[in-house]
Amino acid sequence: MQKYVMLSLFLVAVVFAVVFSLTAIDGGEEAAEEEVKENELRIVAENFKFDQAEYTIEAGKTMIISMKNKPGGGIHGVEIEGTDINLQDGQSAEYTFEPGTYNIHCSVMCGTGHAEMVSKLIVTEPSGDAGQEEQPADQAEEQPAA
Repeated sequence: MQKYVMLSLFLVAVVFAVVFSLTAIDGGEEAAEEEVKENELRIVAENFKFDQAEYTIEAGKTMIISMKNKPGGGIHGVEIEGTDINLQDGQSAEYTFEPGTYNIHCSVMCGTGHAEMVSKLIVTEPSGDAGQEEQPADQAEEQPAA
């Protein structure tokens, strides 16, 4: 009888240890998430969707495109049409985009929602110096000296 009590207590202790270990691993992964850099576009995928329907960046800047699968959200990849970018979880690539609209889709056959897993990357014209305002053409001409 004492054997069964000890075995039961041991099994309960093992179950608690496993549950607490899994919770600690899951929480630690979020804490280890690194911040997105200024010149980085991070695309996060989960359950047949990307984290944004549209991403917008400025042309002419070298960007780091990175891809991340959300934990528990399936295995996905990201391909940006018109470029050679095809990333899997945790990968990144540097690229300088021309202005335009680029289609993004999942590059890993991930299940029934795979075909709908799309997004757009909108690359705008460079804005130039934001601190300098242009004068209207009629005010830009030289004024005669008084």
